[in-house]
Amino acid sequence: MAQHTIIVESASQPDAKRKRRKAPIILAGIGLIALVPVIGSTFAANIGLNGGNDIEFGQGSQQTVTCDNSITVTPDASYQIASDTWSLTVGLDDINSSACAGKTFTVSTWNTDDQLVDTWTFTLTGENGTFTGGSYNTGAGGYNASLTSSLNAADLKTVTVESSN
Repeated sequence: MAQHTIIVESASQPDAKRKRRKAPIILAGIGLIALVPVIGSTFAANIGLNGGNDIEFGQGSQQTVTCDNSITVTPDASYQIASDTWSLTVGLDDINSSACAGKTFTVSTWNTDDQLVDTWTFTLTGENGTFTGGSYNTGAGGYNASLTSSLNAADLKTVTVESSN
């Protein structure tokens, strides 16, 4: 008579091993899911500037000034045959004559290397005025200023306008 060996495995043994292996994976997954709001709030934080007050940023060749937010800034070029260069004048037109009377304006030109080239400072008092490198007068739309720059017009990058009391 032949002898046979029968190996019987308990059905509960492999499941116990599988459960023990799955428990750390499940706990790690739950931990990662719990971290998502924390990481999300870190990367999506709100930043407050200027105590909640309005901030204006100028782009290009015109910036908002305090007494008038609609000044027309017009760079104009004219060709100088003798020096073979383009000379630059900067016009500021339609400056509010009542709101800006008595205000001091600072106008600057910057070249393509971001270097300051010219700065004019003048205070609008009376109907007409002159200052080094320019003049202003009162026209139909308000004050109009004309500024003569030493900058070659081809090198102009930025014109900034500021006003102060």
